[in-house]
Amino acid sequence: MSSPTPARYGQPLTQPEITILRYVANGLSNAAIGRATFISEDTVKSHLQRAFRKLGATNRAHAVGLAALAGHVTRSDIRPDLERAS
Repeated sequence: MSSPTPARYGQPLTQPEITILRYVANGLSNAAIGRATFISEDTVKSHLQRAFRKLGATNRAHAVGLAALAGHVTRSDIRPDLERAS
């Protein structure tokens, strides 16, 4: 089986990458995102790394900001009821 195509700057984000970025916008750690989405912490990291490359982001805050500018993260995505503990 072949490997997935590497993520490149400018490619569209996938729905899982957008979902992860919305959790990051809420301040959740990778471990908390994994628990909330029922995926491993390594899978969360993988989605984030791909999103960083596609957005040209250098860190989590930069990625959320760029995703917000692109309309992927909105004010209504910020939820005070989410678990933020690591």
